[in-house]
Amino acid sequence: MRKVILTVDIEADWETSETQAIELILPKFLDYLKQRKATATFFIVGEIAEKFPKQVKQIIKDGHEIASHSNTHSNLKKLTFDELEKEVSTSKNTLEKLGAKVSGFRAPRGECPGEIYAILKKYDYKYSSSIIASWFPGRYNELGNSQVHKRGEILELPIPNFSKFKIPAGLSYVRLMHPMLNKNFAKEPYMIYVHLHEFLKKPISKEIPPHVRAASMRNRGDKAWNIFKEAAKNMKFISCQEYIKSQSAL
Repeated sequence: MRKVILTVDIEADWETSETQAIELILPKFLDYLKQRKATATFFIVGEIAEKFPKQVKQIIKDGHEIASHSNTHSNLKKLTFDELEKEVSTSKNTLEKLGAKVSGFRAPRGECPGEIYAILKKYDYKYSSSIIASWFPGRYNELGNSQVHKRGEILELPIPNFSKFKIPAGLSYVRLMHPMLNKNFAKEPYMIYVHLHEFLKKPISKEIPPHVRAASMRNRGDKAWNIFKEAAKNMKFISCQEYIKSQSAL
């Protein structure tokens, strides 16, 4: 089996304040990982962790890595320096109070200001996985940052692209293109990401850009589960920390 980093972003459902995915999908997803004897990195929003401490502790108990996905899931590029620092420090403090050892950070939606790396170093983070090294109309255009690299003393693990279309290695885009790019998704990226709300069959927030919302409506719910499981059957899931340690040993 090919080793692949599995990352799971834990946030509110589809840019709303609702959290059905954490209540309904997370237990099922953790059971799936346990059956697979797989590990993952869960990037968790600090405010969500405060509301669901029991679930965060269960993720830790199951042996998965916990990392920060900011404190409020805001656009970090629109914040002042002090506000940005608070997003980094408060989220880490919240997660570590629940028993996690936090060394990783992921900016919401790939909106990652350059000054974030100095702040991450200040608060003793070791890596970031914030750059979405892909292209998608009206959403991403970071093809020049696709390799794992250092930003000062912080290691950046970019979310990779896959296929000739260079789209993000996320379940959202596999669902959109299904079944055309399933084989590429299974064979190419070193890391993949999912959102638990993709496994819900529910309306998508109008706060999301219309073309992205339309694309995201394809193959949700049970169809998303089936697509994910089929693509993952020949993957050995590992966490970001496991990947970093394996590369250090080479």
